[in-house]
This record gives sequence, structure tokens and C-alpha cells, in this order.
Amino acid sequence: MATKKKFNLADNEVQSWSPHTHVTGEVFCLAHLDAELVTYQDSKQASIIYKFYITYSHHCFTKDELSSADDSNIALQYASPKDRRAFHIGRYKLSKNLPQIIRTLPEQFIYHGGYDNYCSATFTDGQGDEIVYQIVFSVFRSQKKLRLHVESAYLLENGLGKIKKVKFEKIAWALLKNRKLPKPAN
Repeated sequence: MATKKKFNLADNEVQSWSPHTHVTGEVFCLAHLDAELVTYQDSKQASIIYKFYITYSHHCFTKDELSSADDSNIALQYASPKDRRAFHIGRYKLSKNLPQIIRTLPEQFIYHGGYDNYCSATFTDGQGDEIVYQIVFSVFRSQKKLRLHVESAYLLENGLGKIKKVKFEKIAWALLKNRKLPKPAN
């Protein structure tokens, strides 16, 4: 469950995640998904700085709605302010990579994810293997602040399909200048 707020943000996204105690008794720390302020410098104009307040959804470490069998076992559940979902150890382990991926978004392959979302989808693990990890995020302005909310993150098993790249700096610039965000070409 969520605790205190780190930043004065208008939305109700969780800013500090409480640890999860699993049915095995193991405690999973979620502090790596606490809200943070990330500063990006424009690669072409060093004087341009983008300050984003980053938050993460519980969909980064949970999976699916609970089944009736899971309802009786509280240790399998993670209750967020929005709903209760099944804690997923695989997603949790992958989520440990999220802060570093988000901090390096200008260097990542980003594409339109449908609706008003963007995605980043690959990283190299500690063994040098490329992991196809779909990270779905939205960007918006709130209280004159640039916001990035990671809505979900999961292993992508069937590849990416046909997608078009969009530069993070193009997204950030449009948001900073209060212009329309880049959309995929039809």
C-alpha cells in the first residue's frame, strides 16, 4: 500500500510504495519505484533542461486481476489505492531496471504505444542478453510541471511488430512548450 507523498503533485499517483510480504514470507522492497525528479538535458541545445516528475503504477510489479482462488490468500495480493492485483515476482524483478531505463529515455528506442501512450521496449540484462520489456508510459503537464507516469511494464513475448520511432526530446519539447504531443502517422 502507498504511504507519504514526496512531491506536491496534483494527481493521486502513488509516490512511495510500501514493501510486499509474499506468501513465502519473503519481503519485496518497492522503494526503487518511488517517485523521483529526473532531469534530462537536450542533446542539441545544452541550455534546454527538461525536469520530469516520475511515478510508477503497481502494474509494473503485479499482474492481472485476482482470481477467486487468490482472494483467500492475502499474501498473494498487492493492494494499491486503485485496486488489488496479484503480486508477480517476474515483473517485480524486471521492475528493478525501470529507474535506470527511465533516466536514460533520450537514449532509448521509444515508439507510439496507442492512445496517448509511448513505449520503450528493450534493455540489456546483466548477462548481455537483450530483453524485450515493454514499458508503457504517459506524459502530461500538471501544475506547470512535466509529468511522466509509467502505467505498465512487462515482458513482451511476441516481439514488437511494425512500429514507428519517436524521439524522447521531441515529446519533451512539445510538452515543455505546451504543444500537441507527437502522434503516429496514419
